[in-house]
Amino acid sequence: MALRTLVLWMHALCGIAWVGICASFVIATSALGGESAEREDVATRAAPRINRVCIALACLIPLSGLANLTFAAEARRFVLPAEFIAIVCAKVALFSAMALALWFAWAIAARQPNSAGAEERIEARGEATTKLTKLYGLTVAMGAAALVLGLWLSGT
Repeated sequence: MALRTLVLWMHALCGIAWVGICASFVIATSALGGESAEREDVATRAAPRINRVCIALACLIPLSGLANLTFAAEARRFVLPAEFIAIVCAKVALFSAMALALWFAWAIAARQPNSAGAEERIEARGEATTKLTKLYGLTVAMGAAALVLGLWLSGT
């Protein structure tokens, strides 16, 4: 398998994994209901792990993206169409917004109380879980858009 193909697949799979992991969290917390203690327990345990994996993916995506851009530029003798550049810029903007959402998710998960106890803690965990679900849902939407743009980019 050519290095170009390997890097392209790594880039795409990292994006798919990030979106899929966040979507799994959204589905799990949504399925467990609005104010259940089980929902908050799942979120408390899962969010830090999800964030660690997503940070690794967020580091690999721009590296593999730059390699893909280099391969594409070399193939076109460093003359890239305006549409290609616009799509890459949109993907960079989406990635930046996803990285910002991940940063906020990391901060929320770090402040989340670890164990149920007083009613205030339970309420704080519920609010944190709701915020995390919204951030991960937003990440899924942005990531899906970036993946669609990637498919479009492969056709240009």
